[in-house]
Amino acid sequence: MCTVIARFAGDGRLQVAANRDEVLVRPASSPRLWPKQGFVAPRDEVGGGSWLGLTTRGLFVAVTNRFAAPKDDLRESRGQLVLEALRHPTPEAIHATLSTLAPRRFNAFHLFYSDGVRAFLTWHDGTVLHQRELSPGLHVVTERSFAAAEPERVRFIRERLAALGPKPTAEELQVLLGTHRPDAPLDSPCVHVPDFGYGTRSSLVLFKEPAVEDSEWRWAEGPPDRTPFTRQRFGAFL
Repeated sequence: MCTVIARFAGDGRLQVAANRDEVLVRPASSPRLWPKQGFVAPRDEVGGGSWLGLTTRGLFVAVTNRFAAPKDDLRESRGQLVLEALRHPTPEAIHATLSTLAPRRFNAFHLFYSDGVRAFLTWHDGTVLHQRELSPGLHVVTERSFAAAEPERVRFIRERLAALGPKPTAEELQVLLGTHRPDAPLDSPCVHVPDFGYGTRSSLVLFKEPAVEDSEWRWAEGPPDRTPFTRQRFGAFL
């Protein structure tokens, strides 16, 4: 997962638009209710984890990697971090647990987690762990956030969102997620770099409601500029 756009006002509602950028041949499967786990998430069939999910309690979690940070293949998959976070009852509980995370357990990451009332971010540069509570409003997290690299994609996304106003529709967010810039492919919301076997693999638009079963979940199992989004109530998973 390499782009997470989130907006919340503190009333339990949460809007999320997110793209997963990944090696094209890495196998993955679509979102489903994980048995006896209490959350809906897609699955990375290599590492066995996930890159985002929503719990039946209304807690959303998503991870991105961190650009240009050294990678140690002996460390655990960051997808396991998402699964562990989704097993917590509240974002506050995730935040407390992560404060004691062993720095060498995972490669560098940014982890966003929110129930629409409060939101937090934990990020790790491969050596040092950082944590922050986020204020209500709009937040954009990519693999290049927090001085990892130049924030061109974030600037582009924020400009597009400003033009849409404070309440973009799900359809408008789908279009944004599917925006590909041929002149700047790696700074686009939707990434296509076939020469490197890499690109945007799937997309989520989520309108989470205080009654989580009434939330709207829209999913594209493929690049969002080429793949139709399926739309369903979150309660249909349960």
